[in-house]
Amino acid sequence: MAAVLFLLVLAGDAGASFGGRGLISTPTADVLPRGMFVAALTGGYRAEDPFDRTGAALAFDLGLGRRLQGGASWSAASAPDAATLSWDARALVLRQDGALPNVSIAAAELGEGKEHAVGLALVSKEFNLPSAGFFQLHAGVKIPLYPDASDADIKPIGGIEKTWYALSRDWRGIAEWDGDAFSVGVEQRFREGLRVGVAFETDTPRVLFAVGFANEPIVTEIDNAKRLAKQAARLATRPADAPPVTPKEDGK
Repeated sequence: MAAVLFLLVLAGDAGASFGGRGLISTPTADVLPRGMFVAALTGGYRAEDPFDRTGAALAFDLGLGRRLQGGASWSAASAPDAATLSWDARALVLRQDGALPNVSIAAAELGEGKEHAVGLALVSKEFNLPSAGFFQLHAGVKIPLYPDASDADIKPIGGIEKTWYALSRDWRGIAEWDGDAFSVGVEQRFREGLRVGVAFETDTPRVLFAVGFANEPIVTEIDNAKRLAKQAARLATRPADAPPVTPKEDGK
C-alpha cells in the first residue's frame, strides 16, 4: 500500500501546502488546488527478494475544485494478471485558519476489494516557528469500508513532516505511523515541478524509490496572470479622480 501512495506532492511556499499521495501510506488532510496534478512512478527493493515487483506503481492525482481531489493508481504484483487499479477521493471540510487545522474526509484504495478499501478522517496543521522552521503535523483514523473484511479494525494514524527551503529546490523529510507500520523518507522537489524521493517502510521491509512531476509552476503562473488581469481591468474602469487602489480592494 505504501508504494501506491509514495510520492509527496505537497507544493507551494510556507503556509500554503497542498496534499496528494504521501511519501508514506496515508494522505494528509490537504488537497491539491483546482487544475493542479501530479504523476508519479515508484519502484521498490527488498534484499531477500531483489526481483519483487510489488513496490512498482503508477499514480495520478488531480485537484478537481477548491475542496475536492481525486486520484487513480495502478500497482504491480508478483504476477502480471494480479496487478490492481484503484481510485480515491478526498474532500476538504475545513481549511486551516489561525488555530484551526485542515480537516478532510477521504475514501482510498477503492477497486481493490473489501480487504483494502478504507475511509479516512484526517487533520493536518502547519507551523512556522522561528526555532524549528516550517513543519506539519498529521493525525487521523483509518476505517474499513466493509465491516466483514478480515482486518476490520479502526486504526489511528499520525506523522510529522519537515521542510527545508532553498533557492532552486526544497527538501522534505517525513516520518509516520500508518496504523500498521512505521515509514520514513526524504524527498527533493525542484522548482520546475520534478520530484524525486526515497523511503523505507517496515511493514514489508524494503526501500522505495520515486520520481514524479507536478504542474505547480504552470498553475501558479496562470493564477498570477489572472490576478494581474483582474487588477488591470479594475484600474481601467476606475474613474480618473478616484483614490488609489488599496491592497484590500485588490483582494490581497
